[in-house]
Amino acid sequence: MPAGALLVLADVNYPGWRAWVDGRPADVVTANYVLRGVPLPEGARSVQFAFLPGSFTVGLFAALAALSVLAGLGSAVLAGRRHA
Repeated sequence: MPAGALLVLADVNYPGWRAWVDGRPADVVTANYVLRGVPLPEGARSVQFAFLPGSFTVGLFAALAALSVLAGLGSAVLAGRRHA
């Protein structure tokens, strides 16, 4: 590109999108009220996107907590059977 531009993708800018331009973190902006965009400086650029919503992290921790509780209950049941 001979000048800076705004790369606009035809999907909704939902919270959780992250972008990197040439390997460096970049701002993801809302374009045309709902679309996802990234400002780009002039020149040839490499752009990467990743969807990392906060709800995924919360769900991951909840699942790990549930697994640890189940593992604890399972070991308690097994320990009870050994003493019986």
